[in-house]
Amino acid sequence: MVKMIATDLDGTLLNEYGVISEQNSEAIKKAQQLGIPVVVVTGRSYVSAKKLVDAVGITCPIIGLNGAQTFTEEGVLTKSIPMHRDIYEKVIEMCEQQATHFDIYTSKANFTKSEESAFETLLGFIKRSPHYNGQLDEARKIAERYIEFEEFKPVENRFTTITEDVTVFKVICFSPDDERLKRIRTQLQQIDDLIITASIKENLEFNSKDANKGAALAKFAAELQIPMEEVMAIGDNFNDVTMLQMAGRSVAMGNAEEEIKEMCHFVTKTNVEHGVAEAIEEMLAELE
Repeated sequence: MVKMIATDLDGTLLNEYGVISEQNSEAIKKAQQLGIPVVVVTGRSYVSAKKLVDAVGITCPIIGLNGAQTFTEEGVLTKSIPMHRDIYEKVIEMCEQQATHFDIYTSKANFTKSEESAFETLLGFIKRSPHYNGQLDEARKIAERYIEFEEFKPVENRFTTITEDVTVFKVICFSPDDERLKRIRTQLQQIDDLIITASIKENLEFNSKDANKGAALAKFAAELQIPMEEVMAIGDNFNDVTMLQMAGRSVAMGNAEEEIKEMCHFVTKTNVEHGVAEAIEEMLAELE
């Protein structure tokens, strides 16, 4: 029996326009009204995730930055797992060497290599997406909204921006060049206290090894005295693996990577087809 629902955002709860559909929001509210708590578990920052759920009137806890931060539904930070300085410096240096775009999520602000680089990187990804319909103006709006929601600030000099009093929680890099990403992963994957995941084919995400979605979700569920066997987790990509493996009911999106689909108990419709709503409705129907 499912007693809690955990859902990813990008590629899962968010549709091709980067927002939560009415169908998905109504299904979540229905589950909440039936006493089933819902938690968003995302690679995004809290500020970005909060704006997205607020836009459709959803109030819920948020586990952000792939498990590095956990916030109550009132917005209180209850847990945080930072990266060690020597590790994130190695990550950033490697991203710079491979000339990839990168973003840094810290206790001070969310920093980006440059706003122009961030915009062009996101726009390029959107245009290469299978859902791209050729509407450039719409694609530009999606990229602009992502940057606005994350409240990025440019990194003019990382050695002065990321000072001793700043805590780093996550670094992410983007490149359409598979070989560059492979080189970065190869050079960094031997670092003990580092976990490398991905939320799309064109990125790599770096966190402290203890900061992963599964561990953060398990701790959160334990506080509610809900075993992971009674949690339904919904996701689409490799940064969702830990929570999908630990959940008693794992659901892959129809647009998920094939490896993700193979590891899950169920496969729902795509994010464009309101797959989260379908997964929730099917689960609720079993409870009747």
